[in-house]
Amino acid sequence: MKYSKRGANFQVRGVNVVYYGSMRHKKRFLIHSNLYLLIVAIFFASSALIGFPASLVRAAAPSNTPNDPNFSEQTYLRQIHATEAWSITKGSKRVVVALIDSGVEFVHPDLQENIWTNPAEQLDGVDNDGNGLIDDIHGWDFVENKSNPGPDFNAPKNDLGFHHGTIVAGIIGAVGNNGTAGTGINWQVSIMPLRALNGVGDTGNGDPTSVVKAVNYAISHKVDVINMSFIGKKLGQDLINAIRRAYEAGITVVAAAGNEGNGNMIDGDLDLSPRYPVCLDGPQGEPWWVIGVAAVDETNRKAHFSGYGTRCVDISAPGVHIPSTLVVHPAEQGFNQLFGGSFSGTSLAAPQVTATVALMKSLKPDLTPKQIYDILIETAYFIDDVNPLYPNALGAGLLNTGAAVVKVRNMISVQSIWFASAGSPIVAQLDGNGVIQKKFTFNYGKQIGVAFARSQSASGIQPLIITGTSNTSSQVRMFDDKGTLKSKGFLAYPKDYNGGIQIAVGDTDGDGEDEIVVVPARRYKPEVRVYSLSGILKNKFLAYASGARLGLSVALADIDGDGRKDIVTGVREGGSAHIRMFNGSGDPLNAGFFAAASTYRGGVNIAAVDTDGDGRAEIITVPLNAAGSPTVRLFGADGVLRRTAPLVYEKNSQFAVAAGDVDRSGDLAIIVARTGTRPGFQRFNANLEPADPIATNLSAKDFRGAPSLVIAP
Repeated sequence: MKYSKRGANFQVRGVNVVYYGSMRHKKRFLIHSNLYLLIVAIFFASSALIGFPASLVRAAAPSNTPNDPNFSEQTYLRQIHATEAWSITKGSKRVVVALIDSGVEFVHPDLQENIWTNPAEQLDGVDNDGNGLIDDIHGWDFVENKSNPGPDFNAPKNDLGFHHGTIVAGIIGAVGNNGTAGTGINWQVSIMPLRALNGVGDTGNGDPTSVVKAVNYAISHKVDVINMSFIGKKLGQDLINAIRRAYEAGITVVAAAGNEGNGNMIDGDLDLSPRYPVCLDGPQGEPWWVIGVAAVDETNRKAHFSGYGTRCVDISAPGVHIPSTLVVHPAEQGFNQLFGGSFSGTSLAAPQVTATVALMKSLKPDLTPKQIYDILIETAYFIDDVNPLYPNALGAGLLNTGAAVVKVRNMISVQSIWFASAGSPIVAQLDGNGVIQKKFTFNYGKQIGVAFARSQSASGIQPLIITGTSNTSSQVRMFDDKGTLKSKGFLAYPKDYNGGIQIAVGDTDGDGEDEIVVVPARRYKPEVRVYSLSGILKNKFLAYASGARLGLSVALADIDGDGRKDIVTGVREGGSAHIRMFNGSGDPLNAGFFAAASTYRGGVNIAAVDTDGDGRAEIITVPLNAAGSPTVRLFGADGVLRRTAPLVYEKNSQFAVAAGDVDRSGDLAIIVARTGTRPGFQRFNANLEPADPIATNLSAKDFRGAPSLVIAP
């Protein structure tokens, strides 16, 4: 069974709008049209806009309570238990939310940090990404076909419609804990403004062509979720096709149920009068193609204006007396407040569901639309008991953001710290607190040290420990996570090379299967080799000059934002600390950079991970040994040094670095391992600030020589 959807409040060309009723019951309109699709943006204002105090004493707050001055006014956040979710995740800029609406004030002080930026476009009057749109840096205006997706002050407008997109954006992702205005359900996220509705009429109008173009744009940029706070009376095939493509691309679509209810059992019944896209199901009735959202009041009772129905509404969320961010333009009367209002409508309920989906995907990016739908339904609060006139017509119940996020967290495999070293055949698996969970001893022929990686292929093969000798031959072997040999593997380089190898594992060609990427650890031809898990050589290329003889380190991460793992190399031996980056085919992504002064010859180990949530990985380097004053360094892919931090060391310390989520918190941890007299770890957060210490009691006998470190399930 699908749960319901609908909306009201925007006007289309040729539509007659009739206002009736009193302000006590909000603004209500009868909308008449013969157009085949009526786009209706959905919200009402029940009071004058309210600014925030110019001065406010802000006490120190716990990590899941923001210091934003208007947070106390956002009572709906407690109603959906968003504050509980924030103890697990506050969102990620890696998650992209497409907001198809009347435009977003993307330079708003409480939104601009969370506005999406097109990584393939530059502000230079050129269509850099080849999509036919010039300078689409922060989205696109499909109403006026221009690059600025914000509200247009030079076009005809109505105050309420003009604010609409910015209000919705604030609910999804006003920056949290920045001491400004309110907070979004996502403290950090990437909002892609796509203007398909204008500000004419009481709240705006639009046409189906603009909406379809906006959906297609979102699909092409691989967004995670699309918010559609509007409705239409009839359904065009182009919109059906666009929603289908979004679903097939793994994008969750959320739509409002509309405001055509009149407080009785006829008006707003979507079973009798379907609206779209909220009532759009898959060809076999799959309800997760579009998640439909009804509105309830502070007591969880159906808002009198809200659409409802057993087929179209999937879930409900608060939609009465909602304040949010506003369009700011001091030169225009009525546009001088950052935050305020007491708005009501299902278009304010829908973005709460959209924002919850974004939080869920910040923890587990591979969630499918069906998985997301199932989790939202399973975790919703039952509210039929307080809505006896609407059994099963308000979906599964009230959105429970906190419970949905907890359920996703519990789906995530705990990532462990896997640690080995060149002077010992031992591999240890430790938890995030440094407690050893497993410990293996590998003794195969001349192998006295281990370099390793972890693999979990898409085909369902059991997790593998991919090992190679760190200081003798180039033999690659595979073990299960109990230390049992599964494959004798292969020689990665010719028999005449006996310097050991460094390994990274990941999908470098986008086929859904991991590859094994190997580089020589000691001085040899600087050739990167890419193998399948079965040992078939798929690719090889020189990372540095053909005449050089270098030892290398290697890491895999998405450097250019195309969704595929790229290959990053660093010089460990025989040259300066030159970092280079290549796509899976071996084509250079840029000229690379030096991680230390050109005179430094001590070598580096590397990791690559997206630390700032922009979809592109940064490079982390540590020196091989403790010569000088060792530091961990964080670089952008452009080679700009962003941060450094000192390392704990003894004279005989050697270092390795890796990054991941070792406590299922959704927060990135950068871990530096050291061998030597006192083997151990240092933990940093994504900003390279010291984080919770990792207490260990590791034996210097078991972990000596050059370390090898991986964070993986």
